[in-house]
Amino acid sequence: MPATVIMASSHHDMFGCLQRQSRALSSSGSLCMPRNTVWMGGNGNGGARCQRMCYALAGTLAYLDWAFSHGEEPNLVEDCFLRNAARLVRDYFWPHSRAALRQIGLTERHADERRLLRWLAANKRTEISLTEARRDALAQRLDAEQTQHLLAGLVRARWLRQVTIETGGRPRQRWKVNPRLFSISDTETAASAGSL
Repeated sequence: MPATVIMASSHHDMFGCLQRQSRALSSSGSLCMPRNTVWMGGNGNGGARCQRMCYALAGTLAYLDWAFSHGEEPNLVEDCFLRNAARLVRDYFWPHSRAALRQIGLTERHADERRLLRWLAANKRTEISLTEARRDALAQRLDAEQTQHLLAGLVRARWLRQVTIETGGRPRQRWKVNPRLFSISDTETAASAGSL
């Protein structure tokens, strides 16, 4: 027989705060998701889904605490459980769901783009040649034509800018790296290889 568990009265204020934070992150572009994402309260009843998930997690956390403390079965879910549930949704489930959704439909080309961007960031390279990209960053996984195509894709995504250097003979082709690559985290770089 299911038991009735009452939520503490201040929970509505916490949900308002969680929804404001998610809207602020979404509108700033730091979530790499559309601004009106349904899951966190953009349009439709996404906010209600998030709120129900937090309530369910808060109840689960309250019962886990009860199971380990061997006290009385809870009949009230305290604020601390809801705060922890909201933090779990905001700091764990939301970023992981974004990462999973970004991976849908990605190909080996996307993996190679991310590999090259990570290599550029790790080595603090401000420019690169086709040979360096192919030999050093991609470990000769691709031939010259495939590497050229990969670099062209990163130019279209604005991670690189192709420049021609006159040498008096045959001009050299180089690619300048977008400085933004060095100011964002590795996770964001890997996830947004084609979305800038």
